[in-house]
Order: sequence, then structure tokens, then C-alpha cells
Amino acid sequence: MKAQIDCRGRAYSVDFSRGRSLAIELDPSGKHPSFFSESSVRSEPLRLGGFIGDMKQGGSCNAHVITFSAHSHGTHTECIGHIDPRHQAVTATVDQRPTLLRLVSVARESLDGVFITRETIESAEVEHCGALAIRTLPNAESKLACRYDDAPDFPVLSPQAMKVLAESTLVHLLLDTPSLDHPESKGLENHSMWWGKNASVVAGAPQPAMRSVTEMIFVPDDIPDGLYWLDLQLAPIVSDAVPSRPMIYPAQAIDRPGEETQQ
Repeated sequence: MKAQIDCRGRAYSVDFSRGRSLAIELDPSGKHPSFFSESSVRSEPLRLGGFIGDMKQGGSCNAHVITFSAHSHGTHTECIGHIDPRHQAVTATVDQRPTLLRLVSVARESLDGVFITRETIESAEVEHCGALAIRTLPNAESKLACRYDDAPDFPVLSPQAMKVLAESTLVHLLLDTPSLDHPESKGLENHSMWWGKNASVVAGAPQPAMRSVTEMIFVPDDIPDGLYWLDLQLAPIVSDAVPSRPMIYPAQAIDRPGEETQQ
């Protein structure tokens, strides 16, 4: 099923029959990624009086209590409340309207140490997009179960690259790494810049408080770089970070007189 959608003054054909999820399934009984956490996701039968929520243990039905940290385990979306003492919630601040997304892959050899460079971001062609997803290469499936606290340093955006993004018209930033900042960052400088704490808001840019960061996505190799329609699906939990399921659909610009087609 295809639809024509106007976004930011341009027309796009979106193929809704080819949707793909960028979320990593959070399996309490299996492997899953973790970051900044000493414990794994846990699932235990609900116990209340003589009731036990496990049919294998004689319960009348299955009802489990799952314990995890949205920030630490699996795909999640954060809002400005992550770095604001007022502790705003994702569902109350983030612009949840679907928008155009640009997917780009960043190879290790293009990094400056562990930093994704300004030049890489400037070449991403996000002028007409509301979202950017970054896939880091090599794209090993170990990301699905990586213990990042014990793993080598993951790529992060350089301050110069972050400034470009902070001053762009982007609303959503999606990463296949566990954090927008390096683990040793004390002030979460990249988070702060993205949410307008230490960067100017340029004309046409969204209000920083409406922005989101989605971390620990996974983009399979068979999804090519390019344009997609993003539906950022958020768990209805009142918190500064919530589990999320970003869905993307292939999109292609439709030619109009005087416009160039963007692929």
C-alpha cells in the first residue's frame, strides 16, 4: 500500500507495505543489550497472597512482573526531561507526528578516533527531513546483545557535528549506540546541546524541548541508506525515557516543477 504525503512543502511516495521496525526486542529470558547497569532484565511471576502468575507452577494464568531500566536496556526514546530537574515526560514534550527520516551509515574508517565528524553530518542531506538515523559500521548482530560497559568505546558525535545537528531543523535523532554521549562524559554535553542548553536556536528549527533521542536501535544490513517515513511509536509511560518501536517505511520524493528529486 502506497500513499502520497506532503512533508515540509515537498511530496513523497511512501510504501506502507514495507515497514520495518528498528527496535531491539527486550527478551527477559534471552540476550539483550545493556548499558550503565549492573543487572539484566528480569521477569518473575506475579505473587499476591496465594496467587502465583505462572501456570507451570500451578497458577491459573501467566502474569509476570518485568524489571528493567529504559535507559539501560534495549531501544528507548529520551526527552529533555533526561537533563532537566523538572523531569518532563516523553509523552508530554516530544513531537510525535510522523516525519521524513534520512538513514545514513558511518564507517569506522571515517571516524576521527571515536568521533563522528562534522563533515559526515554535513553530507547527510537532512535539509528537508525531520529525523536522522545513524547506523555505525561494521553492523555486527552483536549489537542485539552487547554489554556496552565491557565493550570497546562506541562512536559518538563530535562537538562540531553535534552543533550542526543542534542548529538544524531535525526533531528526532536515532542511534544504534547506547548513548548520545561518551560514557565518561560528566556533563552530557551532546545531550545538552541537542536540547538547547548550550547551542543557539536558528530560524526554522524546532523548539529544543520537542526533540527526542532514540538510542540502541538496530538497522539490519538489508535496509539501504536513504529516505524513509518515520513513525516513532512510544510506550505510554510517564517518564523521561520510555521503550520505543521506531517504524520506518521506504519513501521517495515525487518530482514537481522546479524541484530536484531527493533519494
